[in-house]
Amino acid sequence: FLIDRRHHLTKNVLPSKLIAEALDQYLPQGELVSPDRGEATDLHILTANAQSLSQTESIAGYEKQLTTLKVHFAGFQEGRNSTDLESDHGGFIKLGSKALKGQFGCQFWANKALSMGKLDGKDVYPDIKMFEIVISQPRFLVIRMTNQLYHVLFLVMHAPYAWLDNGKAADAYWEMIYKFVLRYAGECMVWLGDMNTCPKDGYSSHEFGGVGSPKEGKHFRLFQRAV
Repeated sequence: FLIDRRHHLTKNVLPSKLIAEALDQYLPQGELVSPDRGEATDLHILTANAQSLSQTESIAGYEKQLTTLKVHFAGFQEGRNSTDLESDHGGFIKLGSKALKGQFGCQFWANKALSMGKLDGKDVYPDIKMFEIVISQPRFLVIRMTNQLYHVLFLVMHAPYAWLDNGKAADAYWEMIYKFVLRYAGECMVWLGDMNTCPKDGYSSHEFGGVGSPKEGKHFRLFQRAV
């Protein structure tokens, strides 16, 4: 989706007024520079299930697409890296959690070539020093970005299907997410998730490229309402 310079959500694949309201409510305006010194720009952010970023050709393909589309930040599920990732090589800053038995693993990429805005008339570009790994798990990666223009938590999420292990896996996952949100309430959060669900009541997850029934969205919809 696209966040404009006033931090309003203006475009996204699955419209959610809740996200837009959260950005307005929780962005810590007091920590940003004054308008006469700094100006944020439009940020293009996306999420995708990569189904493996362990191969050079897959990585190169996504790098090319993000460069062509001028995407500032991206969250990936199924990175499937064998180790934790913290890289500043090439055109992207890449942070990630390692896979579990060859599956899962989340990644966050920042495009170093794209300005995030201006400070005292000079462009501000992503620098690895601006990013901190808060949580690193195979299905959940949290990155904090702090600079004089933004203070944001990026949540890269890969939720289990509700039918796995009679629902126990999904129950445990979403309980973890609830606890995280309560702990970090007050910070601006951007969700970059493969929720393995449909976004709202009345939709089939098949309409959004998923599998299963609308009942799988129970946790996600409760989560939306809670935040």
